[in-house]
Amino acid sequence: MKSKGFWILFSIMLGAVGVSLFDVKWSEHKEEKKKEETRVFQFSSQDITKIKIAGASKAPFELEKNEKGWFFNSPVEEAAESTVVTELLNQITTLLYLKKIDLSQSPNWNYYGLEGDSLPFIEIETGDKKNHKLFLGLQKNIENQPYLKKEGESFVYLGVLDWSLLFEKDSFDFRDKKLVKEGLETLSSFEIKKGNTPFVFYKQEGVWSVKGQNFLLDQNKVRDILYTLTSSLILEYKYERAPNVRELQNLGFNKGQGVFSLVLNRSDNKLQESFEFSQPKGNDFYIWIKNSDKIVKISQSDFKKWESLSPSSLRDRSYPFKFESQKILSLSVKKEKDMILLNRSDSVSPFKKQDSSDNSFNITDEEGLALLDKILVLTVDEFIEDLPNWIKKDFNKLSYAIEFGGENNTPLLSLSFGPSFSVKLGSLDKKLIPVKSNLSETLVFISEVDFNKLGLSAFFEKKEGEQKN
Repeated sequence: MKSKGFWILFSIMLGAVGVSLFDVKWSEHKEEKKKEETRVFQFSSQDITKIKIAGASKAPFELEKNEKGWFFNSPVEEAAESTVVTELLNQITTLLYLKKIDLSQSPNWNYYGLEGDSLPFIEIETGDKKNHKLFLGLQKNIENQPYLKKEGESFVYLGVLDWSLLFEKDSFDFRDKKLVKEGLETLSSFEIKKGNTPFVFYKQEGVWSVKGQNFLLDQNKVRDILYTLTSSLILEYKYERAPNVRELQNLGFNKGQGVFSLVLNRSDNKLQESFEFSQPKGNDFYIWIKNSDKIVKISQSDFKKWESLSPSSLRDRSYPFKFESQKILSLSVKKEKDMILLNRSDSVSPFKKQDSSDNSFNITDEEGLALLDKILVLTVDEFIEDLPNWIKKDFNKLSYAIEFGGENNTPLLSLSFGPSFSVKLGSLDKKLIPVKSNLSETLVFISEVDFNKLGLSAFFEKKEGEQKN
């Protein structure tokens, strides 16, 4: 009997759950159906092949889709940002109205601000060659909600406030804002010229270098600065025609020249792309695209990236400290006559202190691994080409040395650190540490702050209660 009662109760509960699930699904179905019924347009965004927007305060513009994407028909003839256009079309085709008013019996369009020939409108053409035109009323209800009508219908649609924003779209919103429209794959060289000083960067076998210099460039930094040219850099198209002398002067191009220029060359021998950067005019910064005679406005931060560009700013500052941590099997740290030596059998095993190490020093496997990580992110602070003699002399007083070894104790990275010294570089007072690296032919210099972060002095602190003989 107990078993029978259990199954009856279980069946009732199962039925209740089933009813609840049905109610949820039915409610979702009704909500979806209601949304579908209150859509202003019954076609999808993929069906749209042409769109024209004429707002109350913006110049009209027209976009059309072909096999290559979306293009402007007016006010310019060029490719549009297809992703931004797609976003607009999705907004339009998912518009829902709050209320639908039938004016077939008493067509008082003026009450809703929907009478006249100069109403803002969105005109759409679909793949079946049908035209759909939506007008925005000049009046709103007490809750600031807009009225709209579709061409050829006798209904007024009450929309939400966001609807009005669609009619205020500007052609610039959909324009390609990249300074360089083509990709960077075929770029073979570029030249920055400031005054009479040109810097030529060239690519050979996929690696960027500087003409006349034998130091390494940080390839990521080179790519980052070039990618700004193919990002949304343009804030405004100031002129789209050949500017006259006065216009050029007003924008900071004195005698037809800016403060520096940029020239791009491509391996496919296409026409050079040439850009002139203006003298800043207050908070306004302009680029003259010489090939197309367009002048565009860019942000101060983007301008500064290019203004501060030099071979030194792109120099690789990590190469003296590069190594593959998984290949490190031994680690030694020296301070004058004291030395700590750690080793491990493979890349996943912990470091262990060698018998030859001074056991009175306090160092753990975790600290050894942490030192590897700290060296990996270490960078050069300054490259000083003409070293004063006193720096060369004082460097013989080495403070610390580190060596990372691989199989058969092969040295992979050897670093020797000299004493700290103060130097004035430009307007900056700096405290630097000279470093000798087996990966660099010349001395390099790191900041005293970065050196202290390595925590080398802590390795040679005595264990409590122990003193060295």
